[in-house]
Amino acid sequence: MERHRRIAALWNWLPAFRGVAEFESVHKAAIDLAVSPSALSRSVRLLEDAVGRPLFLREGAGLKLTPFGHELFLATKEAIRRIDDATSSGEDGAAQQVTIGASSPVLLALADAASMATLRADPGARMRTRLSPEEEGVGELLRGGIDLLLGLRAERHAELVSEPLGEAQYAAFHLETDGKGLDKAARPLVCVAGQGPALERSALEVSSVGSAVDAVRELEGYCVLPDVGLPCVKGLVRTRHEGAPDAIHATWRKPVAEAIPGLDSFVKAMRALRSLRSCGQE
Repeated sequence: MERHRRIAALWNWLPAFRGVAEFESVHKAAIDLAVSPSALSRSVRLLEDAVGRPLFLREGAGLKLTPFGHELFLATKEAIRRIDDATSSGEDGAAQQVTIGASSPVLLALADAASMATLRADPGARMRTRLSPEEEGVGELLRGGIDLLLGLRAERHAELVSEPLGEAQYAAFHLETDGKGLDKAARPLVCVAGQGPALERSALEVSSVGSAVDAVRELEGYCVLPDVGLPCVKGLVRTRHEGAPDAIHATWRKPVAEAIPGLDSFVKAMRALRSLRSCGQE
């Protein structure tokens, strides 16, 4: 009973604490939660008083979790997620949502393709993808904001596991060329922001794969994208791209991916994408 009273005393402050921890900013969390910054600050102070330890350290204009704060954040996130899983479905044992972060819009398209493959194999899985730039993605992993990060580099951290998934194969997508082949010199190149391949000439840079495809149709140009049969490229012609492939890495928190239901299935789906081959394979 004493344990229940202690947790009940903390519970009202935990959602506010989680919001501030995820954004590492009281003001950003206040906007997201639609409450005043002063109310969030007060909740965090009351929680710190109740647990008897500091939860945040100030770093410039932002906040950073203390080791104890990080431990409490992971426990809070897991507790809230379990409650959400239990109440969002009428079925017992509903799968928890797996959140995949991608460091660029192009990798986000790959993540979406692998997520769809995962859901086809396991309709009960709950997958979510989001854009997580690599400079922010590691922090999101450590805070528990995402479960896996797709990027172009292996992340080195004592609490993380990073493995190569393979190399992304690319193709040029364009409108029909009357069977004469793609004349790249005569067509504008549309590039997605943060795109992996070294594309020297770009008439237009856009923020997403879908926007790139729309621009190709409007400008009668071409774009270079992962060759995975993305739904948005339907109606475009595919031509082989000679550029060097990108090595794709997956990074997640220890323990290994098998410990998170659905994450191992996603990793297998990523490896199975036809645009990926084993690193170093000819």
